[in-house]
Amino acid sequence: MLKVLRVIAFILSVTFISISAGAQIDYVIEKRDGRDMYVHKVEKGHTLYSISRLYKVDEETIIKNNPDAAKGLSIDQTLYIPVPDGVDLDSWENPIGQEGAFLLHKVKRSETLFGISQNYKVDVNQILEDNPEANGGLKKDQILKILINDVETVELIRPEPEAQDSLKTHLVKQGETLYSISRLYDVELDQLQAINNNFPEGLKAGSEIFIPGVNELFTAQTKPKLYEIPVLKEVDPAIGYDIALMLPLYLNKSDTAELSRKESMLQNISLQFYRGVCASVDSLRLLGLNARVKVFDVRDTDYSVTKALEDDFVKSCHIIIGPLQYTPLTKVADFAAQRGIHVVCPVPHKNKILLNHPSLSKVVGSDVSQVDFLAKYVAREHFTDNVILLNSMFTSDTRSTDMFRQAYNLSALSYPNGAEKELVEVKASGKSVGSLRGILNPEAKNVIVMTSDNESLLQDMLTQIALTSDEKYDIVVYGMESWLDLQLIDANYKERFNIALPSITFVDYDDPEVQGFVRNFYAEYNAEPGDFGLMGYDIMRYYGFGLLQFGLSFPNNFSQITSTGLLHMDFNYFKTGLESGYENRHFFMLEHRDYKLQLKGQYEARANN
Repeated sequence: MLKVLRVIAFILSVTFISISAGAQIDYVIEKRDGRDMYVHKVEKGHTLYSISRLYKVDEETIIKNNPDAAKGLSIDQTLYIPVPDGVDLDSWENPIGQEGAFLLHKVKRSETLFGISQNYKVDVNQILEDNPEANGGLKKDQILKILINDVETVELIRPEPEAQDSLKTHLVKQGETLYSISRLYDVELDQLQAINNNFPEGLKAGSEIFIPGVNELFTAQTKPKLYEIPVLKEVDPAIGYDIALMLPLYLNKSDTAELSRKESMLQNISLQFYRGVCASVDSLRLLGLNARVKVFDVRDTDYSVTKALEDDFVKSCHIIIGPLQYTPLTKVADFAAQRGIHVVCPVPHKNKILLNHPSLSKVVGSDVSQVDFLAKYVAREHFTDNVILLNSMFTSDTRSTDMFRQAYNLSALSYPNGAEKELVEVKASGKSVGSLRGILNPEAKNVIVMTSDNESLLQDMLTQIALTSDEKYDIVVYGMESWLDLQLIDANYKERFNIALPSITFVDYDDPEVQGFVRNFYAEYNAEPGDFGLMGYDIMRYYGFGLLQFGLSFPNNFSQITSTGLLHMDFNYFKTGLESGYENRHFFMLEHRDYKLQLKGQYEARANN
């Protein structure tokens, strides 16, 4: 399943960006106190870091001239930035402008992707993701979008009255620790740290700190804000719900021979998914759901999207599932947001699709969420064990390695003496894995984690571990879901080290319910359901239960939906922001045991969000 998801994710992520060379910054300069100052109006996505890069000054200079910026930036805030001495205003250098969260870089002769990535401190893969046309090489005068939000620590907020008195506070007593305070108020340690800016001066007796939660007195004196998604219309369940299914079926091609390989693959996926949805709707009718499903052939073309959005059924429907491709999905999400229609994104896309789309839910969790889940799972299940993180030292793996380290250390703080729990980190390139001999503990379980999916490195790593250790060591290895695609991992290594990994989906074909579904599907369509048939069934069943239990307010009650009969995936939605949509952060933890892939410990492992 994962291999198919990754292939389709690559296909669906290829969107072409057209930015004219005229995107150059249109700067305004004023004289203030006898000095030339740029006048910058803050927009959504701007950060201190990006603005400093744009005007070629350091962040401290911006804050010095705009003291309020130290508290965070606000949309429409005006900043005054000194024009550096010697700047030629007629020959602006890179970056040439800013577009939301992106800086715009105009490629010079002989520039390389690696050099540009190092200049902006952004991973090469991130640049390629945001500029897919760069996969074919860079061209002089080409405009690249450079995402720089990840390195910024100052939050961009909408201007609103300060409400610090709305938080609980605690006066620190002599001898109290972060752990004891977190237990006193029953809050997570990472929440406590985040709300107090990680205690830059430490925890001091006599100081007052903030506690996650609401000050009851403040609540009684003020009207609380509600950030639920408004339900624009109510529906009588007896009348029923209208669901638009948007899939690239390529119905305009009379002969399958006319289809390209990509189109043929998408058509097959769409057909599986559609049949799975139909089977699910049939089963939900027996439970009392009255739903009408209409299919629209929506491909990665403006014409197909426009045609679908002009249909009266779509304009008044209650849920849209799809489209699969990124460009039409954004257009549908914009359209639906204005009408209170919920949109379901059923395939992998980066979380940026959720920005400014509060009525959109993304079924497949991101790689970031996967690493976070893995770290929390290892911290929880192996807190007393010897945990070793292998660092591949590859640039492409830096982000996932750093994220695991940070999430693990924060999670460890939730346990007694967690601050003393050390994550051992070992360089995992070449023969350096051999240094594990001095780190492995013969009297404890040794948990080895690696977030890289480099196949040759992984195979070498497992071989080195096997040669370094002997049967006296108890070793378990954790990796990434992408390892399921790898062909070179020795089956004996999988079994010996019980290689475990998180996965979006898991199908137990020994389950009578799964077997019954496959038989009925084959009897109806004379074909196997395939991975996307199972996905279509589960997605429709989950959202159908949401409609049965909560009507159109189901997005505000995602955590309360109780669905049964799901075949290969589950749902644990997390709202990514007040103005953003929902991401499914459910993962199964699987392990290789008895020469097959099974649920680890015979139970479903959930992220502790």
